[in-house]
Amino acid sequence: YSRAVTDGKRVFIADLSQDLFALDPEKLDILWQIELPEGVIDHKMVFKNNQLLLATAHNFYAINPETGAITWQTEVPRKEHAESRFVVKQLTEFNNKLYAYNNKSTFFVVNSKNGKLEKEIDLQNDPISNIEIQDENTAYFYCEMGLIKLNLKTNKEELLYIRGSIQSDPNENYIL
Repeated sequence: YSRAVTDGKRVFIADLSQDLFALDPEKLDILWQIELPEGVIDHKMVFKNNQLLLATAHNFYAINPETGAITWQTEVPRKEHAESRFVVKQLTEFNNKLYAYNNKSTFFVVNSKNGKLEKEIDLQNDPISNIEIQDENTAYFYCEMGLIKLNLKTNKEELLYIRGSIQSDPNENYIL
């Protein structure tokens, strides 16, 4: 299951397959349910600016929290030379932008208002943690070597320090 997200009126949660639900937290009723064909949302879901923003394995979405209608959908770009499909691994929101990376070390910036893919960066280092955004130009993430500072204007990665110990499970590596 995904982590639960709320807008103060509804609780949103996804199951292990393809279904996303809005629940009434008082009555525990299902308010709406939609099927997202590529499923698996995990922790890649946030509520901002009256939109439920999420990523599945292959798409970014904005969902109307009241109806479950898809406001916009953006497919994750696929490289010509890729043997397998890219899968979005992490997602965060900052200043009306979604920041994400996939399992093929590509970093994305998506406009959360219209779903437009604004930036796609091929990373030199494979991220293994959450993404922390400092400002419009700076993102941080852990890789196998240590903490990376990503300049979003120049697309340059800077190794800030070499890691001492990072959990083997990437979902347990967080930047606070």
